[in-house]
Amino acid sequence: MSASPKHYRVYCYDAAHKIVTADWLDAIDDEAAIAAARELGFGTKCELWDGKRMVASLGEEDRKTA
Repeated sequence: MSASPKHYRVYCYDAAHKIVTADWLDAIDDEAAIAAARELGFGTKCELWDGKRMVASLGEEDRKTA
């Protein structure tokens, strides 16, 4: 039996720490959610949230480069 995906929220900020994008993503666990957030691509900084729990803070060094 496989687990149901959880719903995560990804908030990306500009240099002034104002939200510029907010996206939903579904993932089986935190690790998969972090990988999916990196795939989205972002500018300065993003935060990954599971409800009221911040899962990860992603900076430019975490961005996936092609």
